Amino acid sequence: MGNAELIDASRETASRGEDGEEATAFPIFDRDTMLERTMGDEGLSRMVIDVFLADIPRQIQILREFLEGGDVAGSERQAHTIKGAAANVGGEVLRELAFEMEKAARAGDLSTARAHVSELEAQFDRLKEAMITFSDSPSRRC
Repeated sequence: MGNAELIDASRETASRGEDGEEATAFPIFDRDTMLERTMGDEGLSRMVIDVFLADIPRQIQILREFLEGGDVAGSERQAHTIKGAAANVGGEVLRELAFEMEKAARAGDLSTARAHVSELEAQFDRLKEAMITFSDSPSRRC
C-alpha cells in the first residue's frame, strides 16, 4: 500500500454497536485532534506518536494477562489505560474498542472482553500504519 492509500486509510471509519449493528462511526486516526493536542507542533506530534506506538503493544499484552488471569479490576483498569492513550493521540476506533472492553470488564464479563483482544490488536495495527504515514509524510516534516 502506498503513502496516498495509507493517508486515505487514516480517514477510514469503523462502526460497531454492542449488538453488532451499525453504530456511530469513528476515524482510525484523527490527525486534526492529534495536532490540536500538540498545539500544531508536528515535531511534538511525531514524538508522542513514537512513544504511543512503542508502548501500546506492551499495554495490550498486560491487558491480555489480566484477562487470562481472571483479574476483573486489573482488566478494567488496563482497558481504561489503553482507552485514554488512544484518545490522547486521536486513535478513535482503538479508543472506542478499549472502552467497550472496559465496560465489559466493569460488568465482570471477561469472556466478552477477551473476545475483543484480537480485534484490539488489529485496530492498533491499522492505527499504527496511519500514524507512521503521518509521521513519514514529507508535508509533515519541519
